Amino acid sequence: MWSAVEGFFCETKMHFVMELISKKAGLEINSSETEEISVNTIVNQRLRLNGEDIKRSSDFCYLGSIVAENGGTSREVSARIQKARESFSKLRRVWLSNSL
Repeated sequence: MWSAVEGFFCETKMHFVMELISKKAGLEINSSETEEISVNTIVNQRLRLNGEDIKRSSDFCYLGSIVAENGGTSREVSARIQKARESFSKLRRVWLSNSL
């Protein structure tokens, strides 16, 4: 029971601090474009901003890397391998060219 109450106050405090800091900097957080991810934790309570639930994601791309909810790297490695395949396939004609 204590952890649920503690979690509620922690989430409420985080929400308050997030809004306070963003407004102080002159920023407005768009709740429809904001996503939440909890890495290696179990969170039962939905995060709300301006009375709207924030979308919960299991993974998303951040600065070119895939962040997964379980902290795993398998999707990240697969995505990088796929990008490398695409790049190598574009260069295949150059490598096979006899004129070089």
